Amino acid sequence: MRASIVIPTFNGSAHIGDQLDALARQSGLDDVEIVVSDNGSTDDTVDIVRSYEDRFPHLVVVDSAGDRGVSFARNAGAAIARGDELLFIDDDDVVGDGWLDAMLAALAEHPFVAARLEHRLLNPDWTIGHRGEPQVDGLERAVPPYLDFAFGGTLGVHRSIHEAVGGFAVEFRRGADDCDYCYRIALSGTALTFAPDAIVHYRHRQRLPALFAQARTYGESTVRLLSIYHGQGMGRPSVPKAIASWVLMVPRLPFELPTRAGRARWVWRLGWRLGRLEGSARWGIFSP
Repeated sequence: MRASIVIPTFNGSAHIGDQLDALARQSGLDDVEIVVSDNGSTDDTVDIVRSYEDRFPHLVVVDSAGDRGVSFARNAGAAIARGDELLFIDDDDVVGDGWLDAMLAALAEHPFVAARLEHRLLNPDWTIGHRGEPQVDGLERAVPPYLDFAFGGTLGVHRSIHEAVGGFAVEFRRGADDCDYCYRIALSGTALTFAPDAIVHYRHRQRLPALFAQARTYGESTVRLLSIYHGQGMGRPSVPKAIASWVLMVPRLPFELPTRAGRARWVWRLGWRLGRLEGSARWGIFSP
């Protein structure tokens, strides 16, 4: 196999068909396999995936229910994959036309690459306000700046590099698994390269409880990253700015409540800040 596309999934029946439809429109699938790694779905995700068997030359479903988490699922898919190149995408996003050709072209020149995200196709405008549009013009960086990283569902890597770093760290169950993966590869000597011609349409959360939960886990996980990489040059965020953000939460609320975008923005900030406090307590490094 020239390449393997690894899709981790857990109860992904709502959107995985959209992703598989997009993959079926890609050219060059004759020597590329699709590996769907099912992390213990209890809905009809696997049945939906198997209904696509006649649309792909090589479609494999692997049971990755042995441990819960996207990192374990990605690693399980990569472990049985036969491709020299590993391409990771998510079950709720949609790859753009020409994505496969662009990713493989980038991997022919660079061993570790990331696609460009697009945020407008799958999301109403109000969702853009709380997250912005990351990874549109280039790679992402932590605040304060550290090493480049990219979203996990946009990455492509030579198999040898993935295996050399031991894959994704399964202990990152609450986010930042992709940051950690990119950091470990970078520190091993392989730079991450942006591939702007490969486009992934990214899907945002659109319910306030889901937004809050995502922001909270992301906030906690970024403190975990800091606890690991602080000794290797990762800086701490500004404590005065964090305190100012907390102080401004309440007076901002009346101005944010009237609009859906404002409510999402406020809920995201609250979840993020609470997650940072929880991470500070859990990982023993103060970063509010």
